[in-house]
Amino acid sequence: MNISLNKVSQTIKSEWLVVLLGLLSIIAFTAATLAFIGRNKTVVAPPGTSWNDIFAGTTTKKGLEDKLGQPINITQNDNNIIYTYPSTNQFRPQEVDLSNDTVSLIKEQVIGDEKGKLADYIQKYSQPEAVLLGQHGFAAPGHFWGKNGLLVFANDFDGTIVEIWYFEPSQLIAFLAKHPELSKEPPKLF
Repeated sequence: MNISLNKVSQTIKSEWLVVLLGLLSIIAFTAATLAFIGRNKTVVAPPGTSWNDIFAGTTTKKGLEDKLGQPINITQNDNNIIYTYPSTNQFRPQEVDLSNDTVSLIKEQVIGDEKGKLADYIQKYSQPEAVLLGQHGFAAPGHFWGKNGLLVFANDFDGTIVEIWYFEPSQLIAFLAKHPELSKEPPKLF
């Protein structure tokens, strides 16, 4: 078979519609393939609730320092390193616990209504999985949303929030094992 440029040119001129449809088909197939590949590259947010775009269980020490800078204080507690950052109240700094160079717990101090009311969290996350007693006692028990990695210490009557803990999503039993200072039961009287 002998093919020349003259024959190719004549074929394209006589069958221009077929050639055009062929090129459009190739372009459409390529676009569809690229769209399908690009769709699988969606960014998945880390599990849990973030504080200043910092996720417990995911954000590294370097990521924390990149976002918030150097802490005002660093202390060691058992196997954890605790970074403290300023809050709106100079006497109640924010605490970020790091374990194995990864954020494990964030304790945000809340002043006034700057983070809303307890009812806002109940509306957003539904009823808490449990109510825990801790350092704030009955005045502000902790409202636990384990699947969201959130513990909100707030007054049950007026909804005032005093502290919020952010942690990697966890079951209640596992969370209580890590934090023995918290309890589902009120203290026993003598």
